[in-house]
Amino acid sequence: MVDRLAASMAVALRVDMGNLRLIVPIRLAFAVVIPLVIGLLTDHLGLGVSAAMGAFICGVSDSGDTFPVRARVMLVTSVALALTATVGGLVSENVSAVVAVSAVVAFLCGYLAVFGPNAGLTGTLALVMYVLFAGAAVGESAAFAQGVAVLAGALLQTALSLSAWPFRRCSGVRGQLADTWRTLAVLSSGRPRDLLSPLLPGQLVRTATEIAWSGTQGKTRDWLQNILVAAQTLRLPLASIASRRLELQERDPECQELADLDEFAHAASRFSRAMARGLVVLHRSRTIPAALADVRSASLRARTWAPAQVDAVATACEAAAEQMIKPYPIGRRGRVTYRLNMGGPQWGEAARRDFTPSSPILRHSIRMAVIIPVAWLVGLWLLTEHQYWVALTVAWVTRPGYGVTVGRVVSRTGGTLIGLALVGLVIWVFAPGPLGLIVICAISSYILFAAMPVNYAFAVIFVTSLIVTMLALSGDELLTSLSNRGIGTILGGLIALIGSQIGAQWAGPTLPTKLTCVATGIRRYAGASFDDREDLRASISELVNARREAAQAIQDAALEPKKGYLEPARAERVLNALLACIFAISAVDSPVERKAFNHPIDTSELDRDLAELDRRLVAIGDGTESVSAGPIPQVPITDPRFGTDVDPACLAVKRAIAYL
Repeated sequence: MVDRLAASMAVALRVDMGNLRLIVPIRLAFAVVIPLVIGLLTDHLGLGVSAAMGAFICGVSDSGDTFPVRARVMLVTSVALALTATVGGLVSENVSAVVAVSAVVAFLCGYLAVFGPNAGLTGTLALVMYVLFAGAAVGESAAFAQGVAVLAGALLQTALSLSAWPFRRCSGVRGQLADTWRTLAVLSSGRPRDLLSPLLPGQLVRTATEIAWSGTQGKTRDWLQNILVAAQTLRLPLASIASRRLELQERDPECQELADLDEFAHAASRFSRAMARGLVVLHRSRTIPAALADVRSASLRARTWAPAQVDAVATACEAAAEQMIKPYPIGRRGRVTYRLNMGGPQWGEAARRDFTPSSPILRHSIRMAVIIPVAWLVGLWLLTEHQYWVALTVAWVTRPGYGVTVGRVVSRTGGTLIGLALVGLVIWVFAPGPLGLIVICAISSYILFAAMPVNYAFAVIFVTSLIVTMLALSGDELLTSLSNRGIGTILGGLIALIGSQIGAQWAGPTLPTKLTCVATGIRRYAGASFDDREDLRASISELVNARREAAQAIQDAALEPKKGYLEPARAERVLNALLACIFAISAVDSPVERKAFNHPIDTSELDRDLAELDRRLVAIGDGTESVSAGPIPQVPITDPRFGTDVDPACLAVKRAIAYL
């Protein structure tokens, strides 16, 4: 138990400064403040607060994806928020109706996860909106007015998010590319083991998918694809060097070879950071030639120890730098097809597939349908006011996996208590009027949107201050309710922890199954890429969801008390190899171009390798075969150019099998 709590605290305190954004939060916060100002000026502050709440919650769904994906997610979220806010308002005067309807809303919102992670986030946000508006009793006409205000605020946030689409058509996908290079920079300058994690391959696969969905065409698409291929080409030899660095750290940490390879990895990190900055702010690309010169200088010493890998890194850096000096507007305002990419049409199939007792999503939905009403009843029983705060906490923190729920409870409880104390102190000292409260909302919303990708626990401090300040603007007595909110947060966290244990399907025993789903998705994706292009879009959606679920299961398994036959660290290596296989398939746009590669993908061999991996994972999952004993083998991570005739996709799958 102590180890699990320590791991949860580590998750809660983890800071990723590479995800810090300073400009985008201004736009997100602006959409929250505008309705408050309009409400104050027109003497309709209550509706202004409702619209600001819609803008805030919808802003959480803005993940910075490409414009088509962003448009789809935020528009669907806007409608869902307005619907649940209206339903919450309509039942708010009847406590029995609030509790009964909360079970139905919680189940439906939880089950939305069958359509993918973005839909799961929309379900969580919609449930939060229901709880917020069901907690304040209003009449029927006011409920509809609040729903319209929420929709207006959410659509304002969506419109501002998409406003640059006609003028900076590729800024979203360029941002994804920048994130990829930034991740490469952070991992290259860190521990060698970090380069062997699935974080970077997952980012590469996600960016490849975003390019496919971005609507870019012609030279623009080629430019984006070439920069992404350069990142992947750079990752492979760096990972191979990382394996060697790990070996040297254990055997001879003071040797000159390790020092030279470490310096070379840091030079590659500085180049990757320069690429990331150049992709975000174009004039910053002027620093790329100097960073490339550092790579060449460091390669002179490192080449003595790993000539093939060092030459491959230098070549990849040169290819990336060459793309960045090409004339714009390629990659900036190039040819784009405007479409929302609503995804594959098999929604009914997805809903039916998980409607089984063994489905973690169905179990989670049922669990939510039970613990949300319980949270309402506990709040009504133990709190004198703001009884909905218990259910609100449960809605925010509960996730399908035990491990991520524990981390969320730790982050949410600590962040909320600090946020309540902070906003209470500010209001007690300064006693601000409506305009002062709007200023507090502006500051809180900016900081929370900036901090959310960096550290969730820190962001929760300002989520709390924003929500309670907006409620104070609508007439809520803030200072007298702080203790109730604090107690409600603690009670909600306890209910979420207890609920996560009931009927839980632990992630550890499901790791072989999750990885099997990824392998199955790769087979379908490969078939669609080479033979059935009409199935490509649906196969990408299936594969992306399978990859995300596998990564989440590995993360949960590391925090759970129950373990399976496949340890999380080994599963992470297998997923890493499969992600390399996915990228190898998606590296170019058409089968014709793939045939021009020096090492074309052998689809027959790939299918046989994936079938063998599938057989091995199934056998490990049911206990008929055991995983290799002893430490995880340091399987060489090499590119075909380093001395093998096996194509990169098959090589990656063979590596996955070797890890087992």
